[in-house]
Amino acid sequence: MLEQMRKNKDRLLTGFREFDALTGGLIKGGLTVVGARPAMGKTALALSIADLVSKQMEGTVVIFSPNMCEAGVAVRLLQTGLSIEVGRLLDGSLSAQEAAEACRRFFASRKGKIKINPSTYPSLESIETYCQKIPDLCLVIVDNMKYIYKPDTLAEAVVQEPEPVPMDQSTYALKALAQELGVPVLCTANVHRRLEHRKNKRPHLRDLKWIGLTEETADQIIFLYRDNYYNWQSDNTVECIVAKNTCGNTGTAFLRWIWAGGYITGQ
Repeated sequence: MLEQMRKNKDRLLTGFREFDALTGGLIKGGLTVVGARPAMGKTALALSIADLVSKQMEGTVVIFSPNMCEAGVAVRLLQTGLSIEVGRLLDGSLSAQEAAEACRRFFASRKGKIKINPSTYPSLESIETYCQKIPDLCLVIVDNMKYIYKPDTLAEAVVQEPEPVPMDQSTYALKALAQELGVPVLCTANVHRRLEHRKNKRPHLRDLKWIGLTEETADQIIFLYRDNYYNWQSDNTVECIVAKNTCGNTGTAFLRWIWAGGYITGQ
């Protein structure tokens, strides 16, 4: 077991060199929670990792993103993978031939596949069933675990909003799924607005209790912070604060926010 850990065989490299050097990568069979306030780059980081993982290894990355339609996720993946401004993909400034060539380059540049689950109201059961059917699964991403719903309320979703699963229950179930499948499960979550009243607005582990999460369940807990969200004179650095990392180091890795495209890259 120790030899396997030394060779990082129990980890999945994200493609972000500084983050991988600090953490060793995402834990196979482990749950990674990425928490931050809205607009800090949680979705951007998750999609950037999906893009980089599919480029560097064979296998399938599955993305659940109930906040965003399937086409919206695809467009953000394209702009991330090709470093194209999202406006150019949507405003017609790219000809049909240029858009087709961009898509061809995107798919030709990767060894693995990316599957976007189209479900608007995913349940823990549907996530598990969907993932179990993919034989070459290498990474599961759930973008905003707040939007995982109880299956017995989904039938009423047309009439009223279905009832979400409590966050702590979701983390236990997703941790069990990661262990069963032997792949990393990466989830994003919004941190409570209480931190906005602090002078130092960087999230920390104590903030998790306000959204119903317990730090004990997750194998890795990562917080994102962009100072230029609060101070326009700051640069575009994204602080990737590793607050918990089972059998690994903690600390801060520094990434870069690309304003034009709304995605994250390495420094």
